[in-house]
Amino acid sequence: MPKIQKPETKPGLKMPKKKMIAIIAIVVVVIIVGSLMFTKKSDDTTNLSQENIQQLESLVLNTIKNYSVDTVYFKDRNSKFLWNSKGHSNQVGEKDPADMRGKSDFDYFPEEFAQIALEVEKKIMETGEPVNDANEVWYKSDDEIVYLMSSKYPLYDEDGEIVEIPAVSDERTIQRDLTFTLEQ
Repeated sequence: MPKIQKPETKPGLKMPKKKMIAIIAIVVVVIIVGSLMFTKKSDDTTNLSQENIQQLESLVLNTIKNYSVDTVYFKDRNSKFLWNSKGHSNQVGEKDPADMRGKSDFDYFPEEFAQIALEVEKKIMETGEPVNDANEVWYKSDDEIVYLMSSKYPLYDEDGEIVEIPAVSDERTIQRDLTFTLEQ
């Protein structure tokens, strides 16, 4: 099973507090609920079976998939979608996140936007360096611009090879528009 390797901390590259708090809250709730579900027969949570741990991890991932307002997704080495949250599928007009599997940014976004994403992902695959809080601009139509902040990370297998890229994007259009208005 692939694991996320902890990226080195770099000054000035922090996850926004609201996003971090939301993700932590979701994980804490799922862990508490999952712990209660899996320890009904025993009060010893340190001896959860491998099956119970996998069920708990699946529960956490499914909770994020179904309820996160951020776009969360995993891509393979060729930048094809493997797993997407409902927030991500809603953003690009897909009803079911599974319909995105095997597709790429080129199937949903303008070519320039998709090409930039592809180059960033290639660099992560080559260097192993995560990209944190990158500002992205999506020209959705002539009169609609969407501002995003995204973070992408290398996901390593047991042999230390990068096999996937998990990512989280947060739409920042309203905040940017509000800041622009206040500056006027």
